[in-house]
Amino acid sequence: MGCFNIKRKHPPAFQEKTMLGWGACSMMEVLIMTTSCLLIPCSFSLGRVVITPNAAERLDPDDVALSLQRHASRDWGLCCPQDAQANDDALRDGCRLLSAYRDRHGAKFWIITEADLSSTTILLPEDY
Repeated sequence: MGCFNIKRKHPPAFQEKTMLGWGACSMMEVLIMTTSCLLIPCSFSLGRVVITPNAAERLDPDDVALSLQRHASRDWGLCCPQDAQANDDALRDGCRLLSAYRDRHGAKFWIITEADLSSTTILLPEDY
């Protein structure tokens, strides 16, 4: 079991605000935050973690962080039992993982980890 290390640093003035801090890229990275490190225990690699601008704007940051932790520990959230089993099988077979959650305001969002475990994306269904 590994850990996903979310690095934090103080934001330069020219960067965009992400839902968990500050960063600048087309799919705002969750990796750049504010001052210390947050370790998330993982049962698989999350790779590079990114969030769509729409999701960063609309979702509660604490709920996203908690859901990312749940995803990394194989808690697939709102997935039905068949989809949860498909995710467990995907881990074994090397396929893409998808979990679904709601933030405190009821907004549904997805967390998708690519089959090669190179990246994980946090997005709203309409961002897909």
